[in-house]
Amino acid sequence: MLPVELIESYCRLNVGHGNEVKVVGKAPLLWAAMVFLTGWSAGASGDSVAPYPELYIAVADGNSADLRPSDDARVVAMLAERSAALSKNEGLVLVVVTHGWFERYNWTREMALAMERRAGGSTVICGCFEWRALARRVNPVDAARAATQTAGPLLGDKILKLSLEWDHVHLIGHSAGAWVISEASEAVARYTKAPIHLTFLDAYVPPFWDQGRLGKVAEDPNVAYWADHYFTRDLTLGATEKPLTHAHNVDLTRVDPGIKDHRLPHYWYHGTIIGQYDENQRYAGKELWYRANGVRYGFDRSLEAGLRNWRQNQKLQMGAEAIEITPDRPPAWLENLANLFR
Repeated sequence: MLPVELIESYCRLNVGHGNEVKVVGKAPLLWAAMVFLTGWSAGASGDSVAPYPELYIAVADGNSADLRPSDDARVVAMLAERSAALSKNEGLVLVVVTHGWFERYNWTREMALAMERRAGGSTVICGCFEWRALARRVNPVDAARAATQTAGPLLGDKILKLSLEWDHVHLIGHSAGAWVISEASEAVARYTKAPIHLTFLDAYVPPFWDQGRLGKVAEDPNVAYWADHYFTRDLTLGATEKPLTHAHNVDLTRVDPGIKDHRLPHYWYHGTIIGQYDENQRYAGKELWYRANGVRYGFDRSLEAGLRNWRQNQKLQMGAEAIEITPDRPPAWLENLANLFR
């Protein structure tokens, strides 16, 4: 058992930027203990934290890409160039990923670049949103509150400043980041006509909060909306394994290579982008399972992965009991047949 003083000391060293350190009750301390353990076991020494929330957009440079602030001149020029080159029936697609509470290193940058390598191009714009300075609170409820009151509206504002003519917007959020993308989606829905896709990765729902607030833009009959939620039954004691009303729920517990890992869904989702667990991240070399009932889950459910995939989502019910992904292999003949249609 870790001493409370050691846990609090660790958290205080990692809060920074003037955020208030506040411990209320036992639940936040349990979460702090989890961060203490998983933060060090993640194998990352941490990286610098931007003092203010920022949206970064991938800008291609030859055979590589770099992430730049959304108001950077190269981002503005790229968007103008791509918009001008669009045909009458084309539009720009935006996909942005964001982290959750108390991240020591910004894995979202790696995921954004992975999406850029797979799907980026003339119509797909990839990026990540960093709000770690706001998210570094000992009490995860405070991080969720910062997500709804500050980070989410900021992300929405930055998306709208980039363009009001998005053809499709896909936002991905892990843990408390679920509230960031949910709030941002409301601004997108209010000021654009873009269909909205939200991907929740182990969404964190604080005690006494209504999970129905996540993705509530779905209740607007004038908004084209679909969402998926990937979760594990992990050490967060039920705070992040709640099926969501406004999402198609998918349970990854049986394909977790770790021990009830709250971070698994973002490692897993990254794996579905590149076809395997990243060799430089946790679970490198482990088997990646992503099928259930003949459906390929993860990034393949996005418009960026193909229009046919996106249209199939209309048959996947939101708000129902979670679909469970298991490590059972389909017959070889079925795998070969599926490969013919990829």
